[in-house]
Amino acid sequence: MNAESDREQLRQTVREMVWEVLDGEIFPLLKDFAATRLEVERNPPPSPEKKEPTATIPESMFATLRFEDQKGEKLGEFQVAYRGKNDGKTWDTCFNLLKDRKATIQESFHPPGYLNKYWLYLEPGYDNRIFRKHLEAGK
Repeated sequence: MNAESDREQLRQTVREMVWEVLDGEIFPLLKDFAATRLEVERNPPPSPEKKEPTATIPESMFATLRFEDQKGEKLGEFQVAYRGKNDGKTWDTCFNLLKDRKATIQESFHPPGYLNKYWLYLEPGYDNRIFRKHLEAGK
């Protein structure tokens, strides 16, 4: 009976030690993890893929370029600014801005307040042009 009593006392001691570790170490970590998880779900970090609107770049910078009217079957009326027909520094600044923002016809550059959308088509023969099209109402 003494061995049985010792075993039961050992079991009780192990249970107490396990609960002490769970209570003192594990549960606080789980509580912190759950709280952090809820905070992230309520306030997710901004997606790195989303482009931040750039209010600091005025559309007037693009307006200094000389655009020529064009008409296409799919696009309708749009305009093109050629590198060779514009001030090189201004054109390069606009071109690099659009290139950095990966502005394509599908993902054109047009921060809030812009009247036009701007994009590049970087295929050989077209990489010397900046395209723009007037934004339709509500876009």
